[in-house]
Amino acid sequence: MIVFNNITDEEHKEELKGMLLAHYKEYFGPEWSDKIPIKSIRDRLSSAKEGADHAIDLLYNKPNGNNVAFGIYDENTLIGTILLTVHVRKLSDEEEDIYGELYHLYIKPEYRKTFIEGTKKEEFIREVDSFVESYFKENEVSDILAAIPSEIDYLVECGKELGFEKKKDLPNGIGIQDALWEKHI
Repeated sequence: MIVFNNITDEEHKEELKGMLLAHYKEYFGPEWSDKIPIKSIRDRLSSAKEGADHAIDLLYNKPNGNNVAFGIYDENTLIGTILLTVHVRKLSDEEEDIYGELYHLYIKPEYRKTFIEGTKKEEFIREVDSFVESYFKENEVSDILAAIPSEIDYLVECGKELGFEKKKDLPNGIGIQDALWEKHI
């Protein structure tokens, strides 16, 4: 059975750092901190150890959102992480734009075959979808965005299976193609 536990705490910080680093290395390559497009962020991510600490700082301190990292567990085994953000942007004194973001989904490589392609795929997708929708509904969010890297096949497959629709490619200037995906709940 797939369960989700909030791991946005000191107890899980090292596990979360490890998964963030693994994700960034898979996404950007081994020299991932050099490829971050914004110089001030790139400077903060200058080494793997410091980079992981600063990645977590940046993750938890988005200027217009509240990030929560959830561990994805199969029974008691941590198989991945999902980071969800509720963005609130002031449009005027009386109006706010509220939307959700599936900011990050990572499944450890040794579990992908089982949970993305294999015997537990249906359960995994159903549980992630239910969890994401419930989380955002509880936070009064009806539109969810996700930037999904086109080169990471399992994330594209998960996006489709979770009901996201690709809206457009996103230029990022670093040789990696992201696409903006959207889901209305």
